Amino acid sequence: MTRTINPLIDCVFKALFATEEHRHLLIDLLNSLVQPEQPIVEVEYLDRSFDPDRLDGRGTSVDVKVRDSLGHLYQVEVQVVLHPAMAERMTATWSRMYTHQLERGDSFSKLLPVTSVWIMDRPFGKDDQVHRHFALRDPSGQLLTDHCNIHILELAKLPAQDPATPHDIWLYFLRESRDWEDLPPGLQHPALMEAMQVMRRFAQDESEYYRYMAEVDAERVQLDLELGRAQSEKALADALVKKNQALNEKNQALNEKNQALNEKNQALNEKNQALNEKNQALEREKRALDELAAKDAELARLRALLEDD
Repeated sequence: MTRTINPLIDCVFKALFATEEHRHLLIDLLNSLVQPEQPIVEVEYLDRSFDPDRLDGRGTSVDVKVRDSLGHLYQVEVQVVLHPAMAERMTATWSRMYTHQLERGDSFSKLLPVTSVWIMDRPFGKDDQVHRHFALRDPSGQLLTDHCNIHILELAKLPAQDPATPHDIWLYFLRESRDWEDLPPGLQHPALMEAMQVMRRFAQDESEYYRYMAEVDAERVQLDLELGRAQSEKALADALVKKNQALNEKNQALNEKNQALNEKNQALNEKNQALNEKNQALEREKRALDELAAKDAELARLRALLEDD
């Protein structure tokens, strides 16, 4: 095919993994990525007509929701753009799917495991880990329940070399096939060959290709919006840092001014104290002089009396 197709674009991903015709591709994908203790042999697609993840107005619709033959639930979501509070969104999406198993009056014993699979086109963690599996465990590793499983797969961190395991083969396909016209010789697996046929249909059928390009354009707009928001948030954060720095400098200057005033007040207090002590000394000296003058006057009076006698 002369056009290349990105399998992570919503309409393509759903054509690959959310149709009855290709349900075995989803089964193969889940068995390869999740590697459940009992391999999945059959899935039932769940009705999403009233899916709360589609109606919340945030564009966070889950790409695929299914139930296997054991009743276990799986959701597979592709994230091309990393939204804010991504970890919280993952937890909220998993919890909604888990709690929606129960109707009013149902026993909690009816609850069955829910596994969320998040395929990230952009780095999520800060290390080089490709696959993260989160479950409910205490710090010692004790598992509370096997009902909660959240898998995060980061395509950007997949090694560049050819994949060696079914797990890595699917991840490699999802990351690299957007640049392929045909499968490389080393990846001639039946499931991947069928997936390439689906992608070839989008490349060759004009109506399908225009539908695909419309979603690509919408994704670009979303990426631009996210980039703009990220830049705005960074500019706001930088402005806040500068404002805080200016406030800190102003507070420091005020503190220094207050300290200088305190030192000045202390000097004035010491000066006043010295003046008070001087005034007290003068008062004592005045009283002594007054007493001396009184004594002199008394002596003069006594002399005058003696002279009169």
